[in-house]
Amino acid sequence: MIFKSAKSHKRIRFAFGRCIGAPADRLRIGKCNLRLSSDVTSKEATLQVVYDVLKLTPFYNAFQVTADAPEIYMQEFWASAYVHNRSVRFKMNNKKHIIGLEQFRDILQICPRVGNKKFVDPPLEKELLIFLASLGHSGDIRKLTDVNVNKLHQPWRSFAAVINKCLCGTPSYDSLRLSQAQILWGMYNKKSVDYAYLLWEDFIFKIENKSMKKGSAMYYPRFTKIVVNYVMEKDPSIPRRNKVNWHYARDDPMNEATQLYGAILPVALTNEDIRNSESYKEYYAMASGTIPPKTKGSKKKANTDAIPKRKPPTAPKEKKSGTGKQKTTELEKIPEADLTEAQQLKIAIKRSHDEYILKSSVDDQDESKIKKKAMQRNMTFMKTTQEQEDDDDHDDDENDQEDDDANDDDKKATNEE
Repeated sequence: MIFKSAKSHKRIRFAFGRCIGAPADRLRIGKCNLRLSSDVTSKEATLQVVYDVLKLTPFYNAFQVTADAPEIYMQEFWASAYVHNRSVRFKMNNKKHIIGLEQFRDILQICPRVGNKKFVDPPLEKELLIFLASLGHSGDIRKLTDVNVNKLHQPWRSFAAVINKCLCGTPSYDSLRLSQAQILWGMYNKKSVDYAYLLWEDFIFKIENKSMKKGSAMYYPRFTKIVVNYVMEKDPSIPRRNKVNWHYARDDPMNEATQLYGAILPVALTNEDIRNSESYKEYYAMASGTIPPKTKGSKKKANTDAIPKRKPPTAPKEKKSGTGKQKTTELEKIPEADLTEAQQLKIAIKRSHDEYILKSSVDDQDESKIKKKAMQRNMTFMKTTQEQEDDDDHDDDENDQEDDDANDDDKKATNEE
């Protein structure tokens, strides 16, 4: 029985390996599709107002929902997923599964269908460009790709940044996709937009175009986790893999970002509690121009022109007279007969220490003198050797010259004969 269990386990691992490919080909779970915690706060007043307003929206749960899921199943989802009739078909634990818009709506728990009530269709790109320009954009907008989140006026810059970070499948925080612009439009006008449908269309668009993916980061890691967790709850036969290599909810942090003022938040998007909060009052003061906006990450710098502060002069402290510890130099002045045994021992230790230091310094000086004399002897020897070599070279040159002269004389005598 144990042998069969191990054999089946090995077969499952082999099937996983074939499905998701080699470790080098697996997707990296990056920092996108992040999560807003329920108790999220910010020291920046504008961002705190944005968080408070988002809590009043009908799609706020899409910012919060998350789950724990094995990373192996997340990899298997993206390795096997494809779109068929606007539904996603994929494999988990080598089993086929299907998920559609209504299941995705149940997972996010947003925008439930109420009877025959229809959702409002959001505008397309042309109307959205007019809407975004009315919010305040420091650059020209001719098409949606011209919109830069950093050029939007506050608080819409923070709204767009949070939507991009939490509801976008890729870490491209500066640009604004059509669905994100439609979400911003529906929130601003408080329209009953099917936000679940907008997020679902973006999700399946990434699945349809995953073959054109350039980077190695996984699309929508948080939404992938909740889909995997949804299937695991529906199918208890899928092994939990002993909580090894899981991606947890704590791995979906939301970092603060985000400033340019010039637009004031509509009162209809707030409530009395928000308007009475200190963060809203501070934001409104900056948006209305009453106080200057704070620069991001600003720190107080020291003014170099300012005169440094000096401590006022204080009177010298008087030495305390008491039975404190006496220094060794004071003990040496007292006759040895009047000293206790402990005091005499203390003086002896100090004298021994002083003698050791003195001897060490003398030894060091002697050693340095010996080294210096050795170096001088070496230099003298090298100099003498060099002079001898020069003299030998000079004698050799003279002997060579004499030999050459003798040869010339022999040649002349031979020619005369």
